[in-house]
Amino acid sequence: MATYEEISNRLLKNPDLKEILELRTDLSDEEQYNFIHRMVALITSYKKNPRQIYFKKDLPTEYMVIDLETTGFSNNDEIIQLSAIHVKNESEIDSFNQFVKPQTAKLAPNITYLTGINPEDLHNAPTIDQVLPEFQNFIEEFPIVGHNISFDARFLFNSGCNINPKITVDTVNLAQFKNLDTPNNKLETLKDYYGISERSHNSLSDCRTTAIIFENLRNNRLEKHINNEEIPQIFSGLKFCVTGQFSQLSRQQIKKDIISRGGKIMSSVGKSTNYLVEGVQIVNNLTDGVHSRKELDYIALKSAGYDIQRLDEQNFINLLSSYREKEHQNAK
Repeated sequence: MATYEEISNRLLKNPDLKEILELRTDLSDEEQYNFIHRMVALITSYKKNPRQIYFKKDLPTEYMVIDLETTGFSNNDEIIQLSAIHVKNESEIDSFNQFVKPQTAKLAPNITYLTGINPEDLHNAPTIDQVLPEFQNFIEEFPIVGHNISFDARFLFNSGCNINPKITVDTVNLAQFKNLDTPNNKLETLKDYYGISERSHNSLSDCRTTAIIFENLRNNRLEKHINNEEIPQIFSGLKFCVTGQFSQLSRQQIKKDIISRGGKIMSSVGKSTNYLVEGVQIVNNLTDGVHSRKELDYIALKSAGYDIQRLDEQNFINLLSSYREKEHQNAK
């Protein structure tokens, strides 16, 4: 299937269309191309094109980025963190961040380990009815930027806050329109593409990540970030297996930390495994109702005398820190 760009360039070569466009002598070659590109996108099916076509002149330089965390993803779930940042000329000039106490929905363990938000964080937090007036005053009438903004808009609408008239840019659609060399346009994927170091699944951090992504896309900075810093291969020759959910680091980040430092990720625990990085098991299909298959294999091999070390999340972070300290000392 041809891309928008290929179809647009073919249409520009069509003699009949070219004759019509040349009647508009005030249009530059770039403006002619943009006009065709817009038409191609609008007449293709909804599933095959962005929901909105963006041009740089339409994109704001002063705006609000919004994001939220929820107890889950259904209409019965509720907001537990609501954040926004005010950006002007690529600089954050103010921020809003508030935990929100859900009224009826429960905070599931998988959400805690996804977001790092605990029931204790929400116990004395204000309700959404108390938070929304301050939130709406903060965002005022500024343009709104968000990643998969329809998700946030749905939860805000269900809570009594309709931001739809203010929505200007969804960075999912903008990234799709820019045609980056990425397997998808998820926030975590774009974050890795641009080498952004903000934590994930915290709404304030995700606002800041979204702002960086938006500014890169708005200014056509489309090249992948290449980290030229040489990372010490402290895990060279070591084999790791990862299981469970983590509250401070995502599994993807843990695996990235291991691989970037020379380690190898194993799909199962075996005799040659050096470390099992173990999070909390929150799924319902555990092998014995308590342990994952990787954990059971670890227990069996450890009992048989194999030297495999088990690390929880904090111990893994400490291991990273200890290796970094050794590297620092060796470099002196």
